[in-house]
Amino acid sequence: NAFAVALSNVGVAATGDITVSAHTGSASLPISISIQETDPATGSIIGDHVLNDLGAGQNRTVAVFVSFHGCGTFDPAVNRIFIEFRDPANNVVGSTSTAISTNR
Repeated sequence: NAFAVALSNVGVAATGDITVSAHTGSASLPISISIQETDPATGSIIGDHVLNDLGAGQNRTVAVFVSFHGCGTFDPAVNRIFIEFRDPANNVVGSTSTAISTNR
């Protein structure tokens, strides 16, 4: 399964490279996560989890690929993937999260 996440630099200065990472918080979930930069216009993969030279006013997108290695119950308050965007000094400059489950 995959989902997309976007980042906009609304600041007045370039931020340099932004590293995108994912974690599950305090939950131990049977998943593996991979992140790759995508072209905002086409959705095609154009890079890895590092957004190089993010300039002022730029929009960038990533695809987050999730592989399940077991069952995940429907518990949106606990079973979540957290996405963080960090600047070169390792400061969180943006974040989001989404609930995950293998139940349909």
